[in-house]
Amino acid sequence: MKEVDKIREQSYQPTKDKSKGAIALTIFAMFIGFGLIIGFYDFTFVTFFGITKVFLGFTVVGFLVPLKFYQRWFHFIKYEVIIFNVIGVGPLFSGLFFVLNFLFSHSPQVYDFEIVSRQNINGKIVFQISDEKPLLPEKAYQFASLDWEEMMGKRTLEITVEKGAFGFEVIKERKFK
Repeated sequence: MKEVDKIREQSYQPTKDKSKGAIALTIFAMFIGFGLIIGFYDFTFVTFFGITKVFLGFTVVGFLVPLKFYQRWFHFIKYEVIIFNVIGVGPLFSGLFFVLNFLFSHSPQVYDFEIVSRQNINGKIVFQISDEKPLLPEKAYQFASLDWEEMMGKRTLEITVEKGAFGFEVIKERKFK
């Protein structure tokens, strides 16, 4: 009997849970991803619906990895895989998607618009232009912050737009003339 008790005592060893560190990295990735999305939203011609589609696309791709790999690498259970993909993978890769779209853009087009008036709407400075049907979305004529000295006395707004690497147009430069 003594040998049986020794075998039972020796064979049991608790497994180490590595999921806490991975979940902490997931939360860190969420902040970085959402920061990148918010940072590049003003420079990319994309709607909230477009951002949501990209976010959901990257989240679903994370679910294509079988659960057994998550269990082997991170010791995750099903619920932790959901948290990992929705909170970590989706935002981080969406943010990187918009950064790469901005950095690897091509085919610049320059637009000149005559400024008719300026308005302060919800903390953003919005310029009204002379064209009745603007060529660019309203986002192109909005500024979150503006150097008033640079703008004073200028009547024309020049906007350089490029085609992003993944198809979303980006604002590369805006200057007053």
